[in-house]
Amino acid sequence: AIAATASPAAGGTASCTPNPADYDGTSTCSATPTAGYTFSAWSGDCTGANCVLNNVTAAKAVTATFTRNSYAVTATASPAAGGTASCTPNPVDHGTSSTCSATPTAGYTFSAWSGDCTGASCVLSNVTAAKAVTATFMRNSYVITASASPAAGGAVSCTPNPADYDGTSTCGATPNAGYTFSAWSGDCTGASCVLSNVTAAKAVAATFSLNTYAITATAAPAAGGVASCTPNPVDYGATSLCTASANTGYTFMAWSGDCTGAGTSCTLTNVTAAKSVTANFGYNIAASVSPAGAGTVSCTPNPVAPGDASTCPARASPGYVFAGWRGDCAGRAGTICTLSNITSAKTAVATYVPMALVVPSRGGWRATLGR
Repeated sequence: AIAATASPAAGGTASCTPNPADYDGTSTCSATPTAGYTFSAWSGDCTGANCVLNNVTAAKAVTATFTRNSYAVTATASPAAGGTASCTPNPVDHGTSSTCSATPTAGYTFSAWSGDCTGASCVLSNVTAAKAVTATFMRNSYVITASASPAAGGAVSCTPNPADYDGTSTCGATPNAGYTFSAWSGDCTGASCVLSNVTAAKAVAATFSLNTYAITATAAPAAGGVASCTPNPVDYGATSLCTASANTGYTFMAWSGDCTGAGTSCTLTNVTAAKSVTANFGYNIAASVSPAGAGTVSCTPNPVAPGDASTCPARASPGYVFAGWRGDCAGRAGTICTLSNITSAKTAVATYVPMALVVPSRGGWRATLGR
């Protein structure tokens, strides 16, 4: 008899033919592995890979040794920098299980398994062949909240947004009409904003200032009065009211520059730039008659723009005769006084005498005084 055994018993079967073997005969033994096992070698009265018993003259014993199959699990990270993937046990015995885990590196997050595992977890059950699994990692990205203060001041953007872990994002601020960029605040400060080595969500704010514009208000001449505008400076798009007040001896005449018109007030609307207004004052000519009621005198123009001239005609009332000029017209001959290149307030006094006090004289008439 030939005792043929398998080691382990679950590993397969061993048999010899013929069995029993005749004296001095031959028997050939074979080993058949069960699923999941592989024949390894013979031991006992046979050794090596094959077993043929020759010249049998006694009982024999042979053992077929089997080894349980094991399978490698290839665990890969994608991308390689994203983390590591490992499976335990690895290799894994036939019909048993292996559990795989994924560990992200800093700045990455595990996404999903692919290959012989899918989804969020990976357990390889009843393994009967080599396996391959891939752990996919996603590089972390962080949202940058960019805002404008005030909201109407302008637009703010950061590129790229979101920013990759350990990456860089550059933020820009574009002011709206009437505003000027002032500074950054939040995760950026100062005049420029570059977020470097981003490892978390960020928030930046661009501060804008509403533009203001100065109004230059001038009196011409300076001694003629006062010109002022309120408010001054004035906000972009807003309104300022300018007023003119004449000093004694002067009269407001008109606005020039960014205001026009003869009214003593001027409204600048929708101001979007610096403005300049001039309140023009004229010199008054105080025209009077002496004695009162004896005649008339008027000056045209009155008031008079600086450097201009004015003509003052005098007319006697019935019973009176023009006698001469006083004031700034003193020494002028005739009933018409012309004041030229006027640069200050003037007086023109037309004097008259009663007709009864006038007597003929050679070449005309003369007044009799003291009678």
